[in-house]
Amino acid sequence: MIKKTLPYIFLFLITFFILSPIFSPGFLTKSDNPVHLAEITYLANNVVKQHHWFNGWYPYEYAGIPIQMYYYQVGPLLVVSLILLGINNILAYKIALVISLFLPASAIFYLLKKHFNQIIAGVVALAFLFQRDVGKLLLAGMWANLIAFAIFIVIFAKLTDYKFIIAKKRAIVLGLLSALLILAHPFFLVVIIYTFLIAFFISL
Repeated sequence: MIKKTLPYIFLFLITFFILSPIFSPGFLTKSDNPVHLAEITYLANNVVKQHHWFNGWYPYEYAGIPIQMYYYQVGPLLVVSLILLGINNILAYKIALVISLFLPASAIFYLLKKHFNQIIAGVVALAFLFQRDVGKLLLAGMWANLIAFAIFIVIFAKLTDYKFIIAKKRAIVLGLLSALLILAHPFFLVVIIYTFLIAFFISL
């Protein structure tokens, strides 16, 4: 068990090392980050704590909008969960960024080690972590995309496990993962539809 988890621990440590500069004092100011942080903080401290619900009205944009109307849900709810555990909102947001980069790297490793060896899987996962454009995307506040990407890779790994044959029980697992994927990033709905169509034709 420990031997199986060691590669993921290593990937997490590398992820933390790459993003360690963001843990300097203060909040992230680049691009969308301040807006995300403000809305997530309001969601945690006002909507969830006071009304015990995860949706509500956000009065500080436009003339007021439904909270999280223009953002994807899983990432912000992850930060809210950390805040509710007692973690400072700025630190919780930064931890979520680390998790959002770690998840797709670990998902890539999980998928590739099934079809190749751990060395190849590890090299590709590390290459993903050190992609400059991925880092730019994350630091610009678009880190929810990475969580959705990780979920998609897990779905694809399940499809390969099933040899692209989707029986009833398998459909339930894939359906739940797909629902989580859409909650993480609705634009991935197009990707998952094409993936399932390809799987269907392969299984014929």
